[in-house]
Amino acid sequence: MRKTLLVAVAAIIFGCGTLLLLRHHENRTEFKPIPQSNTKSEETQSIPVATVSDPSTVERALKDNKNYYRSASLFAENIDQHLDIEVRGKKYRIEFDQLPVTKEDCANYSNSKSCVRSVGVVAFDEARGRVLLDVPTDTWKNVPMVMVGYELSTGAFTRYGMTGGIELQEGIASPSGHYFAFVSLGTAGGSCGISGRVSVVDTQLKKMVQLEAPSFPGIDMIQMGRMQWIGDSELSYESTAFKSDDCIANPESYKTQGTTTRVKLADLTFPEQD
Repeated sequence: MRKTLLVAVAAIIFGCGTLLLLRHHENRTEFKPIPQSNTKSEETQSIPVATVSDPSTVERALKDNKNYYRSASLFAENIDQHLDIEVRGKKYRIEFDQLPVTKEDCANYSNSKSCVRSVGVVAFDEARGRVLLDVPTDTWKNVPMVMVGYELSTGAFTRYGMTGGIELQEGIASPSGHYFAFVSLGTAGGSCGISGRVSVVDTQLKKMVQLEAPSFPGIDMIQMGRMQWIGDSELSYESTAFKSDDCIANPESYKTQGTTTRVKLADLTFPEQD
């Protein structure tokens, strides 16, 4: 029963599972399934260095059926029951049982074994030595995730709240380190059923909020593109909207609508933590 409720909560967040990568094609944003080939050539490929423009964004790569995380200065991987992080030659280790995750967060809880099976790295504020982590508490599609800040200098954890989905992308830190922003992806099935929502973390209030999606009348799918901080007071992000039925009927060419939204951080209300 607990598992059913948690999965349902995550599904409601998006209204709509494969792992996905963001790509751009013919001026529209699309989500492409990450290939999981068992060929020898792909199993032995190197992990690419992140090529995104924002240095705080951490990209995920797949090798030997394992997720790795890399930015210009950070590399991380899950090994057994811990996450190893390396920043410019210095190493850090996060044990899963140290994370601020409670049995109430878990779809399946055992006193002898944590429900945490992996930890993702969403963004890295190198200037302040702060890493934004996502901690899934289930292994199904739209899963609940605990958002956690990790301080490299002290090893301290900060729990910011919960989100849900199949994956988090496009994490960025604001210039002052006051905020993080990221995109949560949810699915109603297939690549034409992927939707996205932007969330903002206030590292001082230790809270987070999910932003309202832009309004597109008659449209049921909204995907998020590039995000950018405007100073430390505003966040800009791009949205692409389309009808899922049009995408299913003609996935290579379907009508889309786009807009750019600017949000003033001072206008946001951050709810109490879950």
